[in-house]
Amino acid sequence: MSGASGAQWRPPSDPITVAGLHAVPETGGRRYEVLDGVLLVSPAPTLAHQRALLELMLHLDRAATADLQPLLGPFAVRPDGRRPLAELTTELRPDAVVAPRSAYADDCVPGPPLLVVEVCTAETRLVDEQLKRFAYERMAVPSFWLLDVDADPPEVIVYELDGASYRCTATARGHEVLTVARPFPITICPADLLSR
Repeated sequence: MSGASGAQWRPPSDPITVAGLHAVPETGGRRYEVLDGVLLVSPAPTLAHQRALLELMLHLDRAATADLQPLLGPFAVRPDGRRPLAELTTELRPDAVVAPRSAYADDCVPGPPLLVVEVCTAETRLVDEQLKRFAYERMAVPSFWLLDVDADPPEVIVYELDGASYRCTATARGHEVLTVARPFPITICPADLLSR
């Protein structure tokens, strides 16, 4: 595509690093992440997103064992977070994360947490379900949950690592009850996360 000056647009030759990501001013409630050197920008969360996330966090917090800490996102997850930020090209910020208390650094989980949760809407579903799911799979995150608040009825999809790949191990829609054992036993109902 040519501009008025006749110059052609070219993609950046260097990948964005986590250090570069941290230099991006965050505005308007958007979420900024970097995946394999590419900037991902998510829209500000919706009311349904925030309501479901709050309810899910309450469930996670009540069910967690003493050695595990659920945290409300966005909280950084870096596949090799002990390296300098200028060398890293991936930092994702899931909606919720669960890791051993001893695994957290002040500003990130520097390695795979036990669980990441992405609450998706129609606008974010493709990125959450495809790009981020495969990124978490590569990071060897044992459990990945996708909570779709725009589905009718709302839905939770649970993925568990099976070798090096995720396998969908459970789903629940609407008033169906979902019980999982990892990272700790918990029972949730998708519709209940949006009912208050």
